[in-house]
Amino acid sequence: MRHQQFEFLVRLSINLSAFHNARFEFAESRKALELGLTLVADDDKANRAKLLHNLGTVYQVEGDFSTAQAHFEEAEGLFTQIDAPGDALSVRSAKGQLLYHQGNYRKALLVLETLDGKLSAHLQVTNLLTLIVCYQLLGAHAKAAVIASQLIERQAGVDLLNRAMAYMYWGESLAEIDGLAAAVEAFDCAESLFREADALSNVHEVCVRRAHARLKFGDLQGATTDAQRALESQDVYVIARANLALGEAALGERRLADAKARAAKAFTVARRNVNESAHFDVLMLLGKVREAQHDYGKASQHYQRANRLVLHLQRDLTIDFRPGFLEGAQGAMHGLIRVALHQDDAPQALKTLEQMKSLVVAQYLGEKQALRLDPEIADADGEISKLTAAYQKARDHYWRLVNEETQPSASDTHHQEKHEVEQRLSDLVAKIRLLNSEHRPELDIPELDSIDLNVPLATGVVEYYSDGEAVYAFTLASQRAITVKRLDATYRDVANSMKSLRRSIERALALDANGAAEYYLDKTQAALRALNDTLFMPIQDFLSNYPLINIVPFGALHSVPFHLLYDGSHYAIEKQQIVIQPALAIMGRPRTQSYTRSAVALGYSGGADVYRMEHEAQAIAALMGGTAHIDDEATSQRLANARAQILHIAAHGHHHFDQPRLAHLHLADGLMYVDDLWRFNLNYELVTLSACSVGLGNPSGGDELIGLGHAFLYAGADALVSSLWEVDDETAEKFNGDFYSRLKQG
Repeated sequence: MRHQQFEFLVRLSINLSAFHNARFEFAESRKALELGLTLVADDDKANRAKLLHNLGTVYQVEGDFSTAQAHFEEAEGLFTQIDAPGDALSVRSAKGQLLYHQGNYRKALLVLETLDGKLSAHLQVTNLLTLIVCYQLLGAHAKAAVIASQLIERQAGVDLLNRAMAYMYWGESLAEIDGLAAAVEAFDCAESLFREADALSNVHEVCVRRAHARLKFGDLQGATTDAQRALESQDVYVIARANLALGEAALGERRLADAKARAAKAFTVARRNVNESAHFDVLMLLGKVREAQHDYGKASQHYQRANRLVLHLQRDLTIDFRPGFLEGAQGAMHGLIRVALHQDDAPQALKTLEQMKSLVVAQYLGEKQALRLDPEIADADGEISKLTAAYQKARDHYWRLVNEETQPSASDTHHQEKHEVEQRLSDLVAKIRLLNSEHRPELDIPELDSIDLNVPLATGVVEYYSDGEAVYAFTLASQRAITVKRLDATYRDVANSMKSLRRSIERALALDANGAAEYYLDKTQAALRALNDTLFMPIQDFLSNYPLINIVPFGALHSVPFHLLYDGSHYAIEKQQIVIQPALAIMGRPRTQSYTRSAVALGYSGGADVYRMEHEAQAIAALMGGTAHIDDEATSQRLANARAQILHIAAHGHHHFDQPRLAHLHLADGLMYVDDLWRFNLNYELVTLSACSVGLGNPSGGDELIGLGHAFLYAGADALVSSLWEVDDETAEKFNGDFYSRLKQG
């Protein structure tokens, strides 16, 4: 009887708390639960755990996150003691929600992902909605869109409000990965469902999200209309976002005073509520307003604060998951560079550019170190082992599909299956990297001054930059002032020249040597000369002073074959040494490796007699003195001999444009991906990849490059020789033979 009375009192406390919660009376809600705790006996673990769980939720709503965390921990412990796994999982879900509300989206993902499929239908839906938002806030909009669309189609546990939320989040991600029309259609569906549910506050949230989507596509009038409607909200955050949208629209229409006033209103809310995304957006808007007013001092202050926010947040994130607003954070970098260029401060402009690039290099090196940790430390709960097993299974599946792809029977179904496995691989890699990042050491980001000291006397450095329209060339050398020159050609002009060049090369490769020379040599040289006139001629006075030039490209310029730029009589490589660097930070890395003068050569053609990879590897090893591993011996483990001076790999390769981290080389033990390289110490003095297109990289984020070739540099290689396009087998063998013969001669 006494137990029944306690049960009744607990239910009464929880129901009374829920009543006060519905009326936003959180203090009264908390008191009801605390009263329940005083009435329940200490040994009544089940009821104490229920009350603690609910009390933690109230503290979370009130913003007392540390107290909420403590209550959740105690509740989960009690549920575990009484063997109530369902309730313990429910509390774990609440802990994930708490991490999300604290802004720790990466750790929230770690918690919530482990609960997939283990919760009740209602909690599972709540969990999925939070996962969508976490993925969005971490910039993974494709993943968020998939979950949102699945939730829209789902029946169990999805009520009208949840379906409307899924449509709203879907619209948010579609605006990033698809287009305005698809996003607006999803937002309209969300608004209709919210109206049906009489949820006016959510209607206002849809309006402000749709306004920002319209801004991305330049629909200023539509954005203004939606933002004005959102101002009717009672939610201060929605109002702040509405003011931001109105400020951006006003800036686009050159109504600078109005834009500044709107930004100031949003800033008050962002600062008071510690909302990093809104804070960043406000700083960027204020910076752009001051820049438009030619107040470069104030503009620089706002951009610097935005950039510091970016740098602070990026340090604790992975290359896969980082706040979505950081993906657009080049805005702060571009703004600082523009201001510095307006003020004729070339060193400051270059320092800002390199700061972002150096951070990316540090992140890659951090991922590499995390992957080399003692497994017992990095995988205490076994979660990484489970993911790794699933990853290996997916790799084996993908390897089978790749082998089948060359067969005539390969169908559309086969290609669809291959695409699905690629997505699975990408997701698993990201999750493993996410878990490993918990143990990643913090890395210092080198400043430009320290990098400058490592530029040899006889070396010049040219770093290119573009704001999307103009193209700039920074020049840097030891004991020489940093200069910058705005080139006459636009970024689009360079892209068009590259298209012409690639088109000529692709068509030439379809012919024999004589046909290629007859029909496409002139066109190829014309495209190379156009690039030379655009990129080299304006800085020719600087280039002519140095026998060795290090070039750091930017964006689409990473695919420019600078060695082959043609002045009408000579190619650039015939006049001086050209070295391409992904970032100046790579040049600044200390070199402590001692080498033996030998080569490790791998040759693998997949058993096809028509290719000469094995013969090429044997010839290189014989020429340079070393070991050739061919056929079944050409495995990834052979890469680990970094005491050798040279690593040469002759194999089939593939650059994956849609998912560049799936770029791979075909070796005897399977496909070797970017992440595989980071498990090895690849401190070779020279790495040569005699494979098709593996030198390509996809620039994104802070102009970081994601691709197999550059991964060798991040993994420790001093220098890399690779191809930017398809390579004929015999041509590759002849080129490499000549290259190594001259290298041996010095």
